[in-house]
Amino acid sequence: PKDEYVLAEKIVLTEAGFRFANGVGDVNFQPLAAGSSVGRHGLTPLVAPADCLLVFPKPERFRTLGQSVGYLAVPAAMGCTGAFSGIPRNKPGPR
Repeated sequence: PKDEYVLAEKIVLTEAGFRFANGVGDVNFQPLAAGSSVGRHGLTPLVAPADCLLVFPKPERFRTLGQSVGYLAVPAAMGCTGAFSGIPRNKPGPR
């Protein structure tokens, strides 16, 4: 059976840059526990707000300012509710 997921949060490359945490971002559909470190926008940490998957992580050489470096996904049955509803989304900074 195929599982379906919802892209709950887009991780955007800002002028501060983005670096995945150690051991994160090397594989697609990587499970992340709630509260675990996803990475950093400059000095600002990004943590998983709920149990989720990191999908479509983009290697540094393919990144573009203002575009996604990956997404946090949840099972479609969960949707964008719970920890993902009402959290600020990562948005690109001023250009």
